[in-house]
Amino acid sequence: MKTAHSRGPLTRNIHLVKWVEKTAELTKPKDIHWVDGSQAEYDKLCHEILRLHALNPDLDDTALKLHLRENGFDRIVQGVLSPQVLTHAAFARAGADADAVRMGWADTRDQLQQPHLATQIAEAVRDLAADTTNETWTRLHPLLEQKMDDDGAAGGDVG
Repeated sequence: MKTAHSRGPLTRNIHLVKWVEKTAELTKPKDIHWVDGSQAEYDKLCHEILRLHALNPDLDDTALKLHLRENGFDRIVQGVLSPQVLTHAAFARAGADADAVRMGWADTRDQLQQPHLATQIAEAVRDLAADTTNETWTRLHPLLEQKMDDDGAAGGDVG
């Protein structure tokens, strides 16, 4: 089995990584794709869904999944709609409340983007330490506010 994402797991949750490894041992997939939640991956998928919807607004979910799978999005569709995800992410189940779906996907996206925000903050702090100007503070300040907002929304500690 190979990991289709060169960086491997995007989580530090050792229990989740071990669970994926154990499940892979049992199911013997040809590869594992860690959906990275990158803006590029998200933009590409959204663009394709919107393009397809514009061409056929009455397209049902089965036809949409088939189209996405046939056009290079198979790993993402498989990963997102796998039974394991649907078991642990009730918001992704068929028939889920639209607000729950929006909130669930937003939370998932935010969790995937947290490491990127931490990197941006660390870089901005280094820049501010090297150059204490209003410009470098202006770069750091909104990042810290975003982290505080994210931590507050998640019920975590601020700081």
